[in-house]
Amino acid sequence: SNLESISTSDIMTSGIAKLLPNDKIGTAAEIFGRGLFHSIPVVNENNELKGILTPNDVLSYLYDKEYQ
Repeated sequence: SNLESISTSDIMTSGIAKLLPNDKIGTAAEIFGRGLFHSIPVVNENNELKGILTPNDVLSYLYDKEYQ
């Protein structure tokens, strides 16, 4: 297959997880713990993207909280 002929919608993950800005870190940890996603979009009430959360973000937060 030629990469120029394949659209992103042909290969993307469509059943995504998403978080709201006020969701708790434990919710994200549970999603990451299942191993289904390596990043989770954070959206507002209008489904507008506000950021992306990664396992590294969670680990960095926990590390900083514990050791800084």
